[in-house]
Amino acid sequence: MPQHKPILRKVLLSIILIVALLGAGAFSIMVASWYAEGPPEEEILPPALVVSAMKLERGDVTESLRGFGLAQPVRRARAAAQVQGNILDIPERHRVGAFVERGTVLATIDPRPFEAELLRREAMLEEARENLVRTRAELEENREKRRFLEIERDIAEAELERAEQLFREGAISESSRDQARVQVQGVNQRLSDLNRQDAIQRAEETRLQASIRAREMEVALAENDLSYTTPAAPFDAFIEERNVNEGDLVSPGATLFVLIDGTRLELPIEIPASQARGIEEGAPALLHADYGSTPVATGTIERISPSIHPGSRTVSAYVMIERESTETGLTPGTFLSAQVEGRRFEDVYAIPRNAILDGAIYLVEDDRAARYEPEFFETLDDVALTRDDIPEGSILVMSGFERIYDGARLEVPDAEEIEEMPLELPVDISPDVVARDGVTGSGR
Repeated sequence: MPQHKPILRKVLLSIILIVALLGAGAFSIMVASWYAEGPPEEEILPPALVVSAMKLERGDVTESLRGFGLAQPVRRARAAAQVQGNILDIPERHRVGAFVERGTVLATIDPRPFEAELLRREAMLEEARENLVRTRAELEENREKRRFLEIERDIAEAELERAEQLFREGAISESSRDQARVQVQGVNQRLSDLNRQDAIQRAEETRLQASIRAREMEVALAENDLSYTTPAAPFDAFIEERNVNEGDLVSPGATLFVLIDGTRLELPIEIPASQARGIEEGAPALLHADYGSTPVATGTIERISPSIHPGSRTVSAYVMIERESTETGLTPGTFLSAQVEGRRFEDVYAIPRNAILDGAIYLVEDDRAARYEPEFFETLDDVALTRDDIPEGSILVMSGFERIYDGARLEVPDAEEIEEMPLELPVDISPDVVARDGVTGSGR
């Protein structure tokens, strides 16, 4: 047992030494921590979250819709041949791109066969008119003959009545009375013959009148055929296509030229049906050749389709571009975007959708984040609208949503660097755009 005492003493000394070293280390750490953090009674603040912000302003918001399409001529005409013949002449300047005024002769088809046909039909018409004049002269002559025969019949009947009286008195013979009767019968027979002749001539007059009307129509058709040998521009236009040359044989229906009206252009666009109710006919439209560029022309909504396309749920609207706009260089086929004023919302806040996180927004109050859950009544493409009683001039947090929470310390830009929310909101529209219902902000 005595031999074990030195070993036990060494173990006890080692344990006491280790405990003393651990106590000295703990005390040193506590002292160092106290000097590094300062007095324990002071608040320890987390670092501020740096965010971008936007100043909210209540006001009237106008939805600005944007549609895309190809400018088209309001009028396009196909100048086609309506008669068969050889092209005798085409003015040299009548080439693609040339401007022609209304009534300008585009080409000349050989007119000689049609001139001859017109002369033949005019001669037939003149002959029918002469026959009518002759028939009417005969009717007038018969009218005069009837007048004299009626006088002669009246005299003969008076003579017969006198002869009957004398015969009854025995003053004349029976043969003398019969001679008076024969005289009356002869006059009546000539009147009957004249009436039959008059009926025949009146039927001939009616036939000749119908023939003259038919001949006049034939002459008009021949004149039309002759006029078709010089096809002309139906309106002021540019030549888009030329398909014939001098010497070509053309048939009815063959396209000679294609003309387009360069004074008026039309831009068809598609608008989501839910937004179309805010557009009115006559509304102005700004036209852009490139998205976001300076407008190159102006136009107006001329008409809106009354029906909705079942597939895309859009409504067709047509923007009219007048002559003064085409002077800027716009031509048919130009790809344009049209910016049109749509619905108008009064006294609202427009909250960007990327500032909405789980249906809530964060405002800056005393350099801290304040969570609000406004009630949104309308959702446009990039914004949601609310009429909640948000303090005027509030600062809306626009970034930092991955670490933000209610009460978080914020660091925002200086007041002069904070932008105001615009009250004219651009919204792109195309056939595949469908209006959204509700707000599901992602807090991008």
